[in-house]
Amino acid sequence: FSGYGDHRELNRVGRRQRQMCIRDSRESKEEYQRLVEKLNEGIWIVDQDEKTTFVNTRMAEMLEASPEDLIGRSTLDIIHPSYHEIIREKMKNRKSGLSERYEIPLVTAKNRQIIAEISASPSFDPYGRYTGSFGVVTDITKRKENEQKIRLYALQMEERTKELEAVRDQLFQINADLDRIVQTRTCLLYTSDADDDP
Repeated sequence: FSGYGDHRELNRVGRRQRQMCIRDSRESKEEYQRLVEKLNEGIWIVDQDEKTTFVNTRMAEMLEASPEDLIGRSTLDIIHPSYHEIIREKMKNRKSGLSERYEIPLVTAKNRQIIAEISASPSFDPYGRYTGSFGVVTDITKRKENEQKIRLYALQMEERTKELEAVRDQLFQINADLDRIVQTRTCLLYTSDADDDP
């Protein structure tokens, strides 16, 4: 009978260890979810058919939607139509195992366009089959707008510089003309004075 009691004790210990593992796993998962939700970047996960399976709160905010509204939506529903061919190439790259970083316009639920930088990586199952991709998304719209303002300002400054150089050249020409006029008049004065001398 002592073997039977040992067996029950082992079962009890085994159950406790399993319960602790399950609890630790659950706590780990909850901690991971809290971390993902606190990120400043969007997290966008799609399946092998390019359907959205997960977005964090930040990604949903960028797209002016709720996470629930985005689940099941195709990437082509979210990416600006003018970039569909480019994104199809990126999807092929992902299925081939390539990770990439690129900029692409997205269309929000309120039909606004934002520019996003996406760092995308493929996901594969243990058998090497493509299961989708994982993207870290940063809204770079403000940065792009500021870069455009800087380019515009630089062009304006270049135009102003050309205008100032043209004015400077005109002033140099006017100064040269005035110098000739003054010199000619001075010569005429000295010449007429010399003619008047006996």
